[in-house]
This record gives sequence, C-alpha cells and structure tokens, in this order.
Amino acid sequence: KAPLSADAIDRLVTEGVYEKVRHPIYSADIVLAWSIFFFYPDVRIFASVLWLTLVMSVWMKIEEKALIEKFGREYEGYRLRVPKIFPKL
Repeated sequence: KAPLSADAIDRLVTEGVYEKVRHPIYSADIVLAWSIFFFYPDVRIFASVLWLTLVMSVWMKIEEKALIEKFGREYEGYRLRVPKIFPKL
C-alpha cells in the first residue's frame, strides 16, 4: 500500500511539523502507546505496545523506500536533515 500512497503524492512536504520529524503521525502514535503503558503497566499492554512499535518501524521503512523511489535525491537530502521519529533537541 505504501507505494500506492506514494504515487498519489505530487510533491515532497518538508514544511511545518515535517521540518522536525519525517513521520510525525507515527511519532505521535508511538508516544501515545508508550504513555498508555506507563500509566497502566500491564504485560498485555506492554506486548501490544512492542508489537505496535515494531509494525510501525517496518511500515516506515516501506514508506521511505517508496518515497526514495519517487523523489530520489530530494528525499535522500531530506532524510539526512530531518530525524525519523523524534525531533532533535
């Protein structure tokens, strides 16, 4: 599905929140999931959060591959400047 969604993109967005992280939605989901675990520490929640983090990591790799194929050097330069998940402090 990532290659199909990359086909629908006509330009690379690097402004706004995308200046800080390349995957802001995944970042928010991961932070939210881990926050839930820290408020309700339970082995089932922990397993779910680990699984979610793993799945999102794999999905980000798939998306990035599709974006590199579509935007080439432009995306490679963006990858070098902007962190994947967590903004630089």
